[in-house]
Amino acid sequence: MRGTEQPTAFDVVTLPYPGFPTDLQPFALVYDAVAKGSAMVTENLFEARFHTATEVARLGADVRVDGHHALVRGRERLSAAPVVGSDIRAAAALVLAGLVADGVTTVEGSGTSTAATRTSTRTSAAWAPTSSASRCPSLVEGLL
Repeated sequence: MRGTEQPTAFDVVTLPYPGFPTDLQPFALVYDAVAKGSAMVTENLFEARFHTATEVARLGADVRVDGHHALVRGRERLSAAPVVGSDIRAAAALVLAGLVADGVTTVEGSGTSTAATRTSTRTSAAWAPTSSASRCPSLVEGLL
């Protein structure tokens, strides 16, 4: 699937149900990192929940964290780098960031390593686990 234009950034404020779920905050941060414009991501439920911001910045995102706020200025492109997901949500968001980045991004954390690859021509993307394949081959086959 390929979009015809860059998405638009949106602000996020995490709140208890029925507000924006804190579990989706890393995904919003990654989305805003490649979106047009700037966005403020505010984390109201957990302290130190912006580990993902530091890792997305390693991919070239323009993210500034101040307390429980992160200012994200969107960029057209991210570039590959090795990153670490602090939990399953952060790791999944970083895999998505790796898929839109040029080059090969390695996401580590939770005892696994995953490579997210995007060709430099930005025409295709593929996800391939590098170490969890032996643990669950049927799941991996279904994803590939």
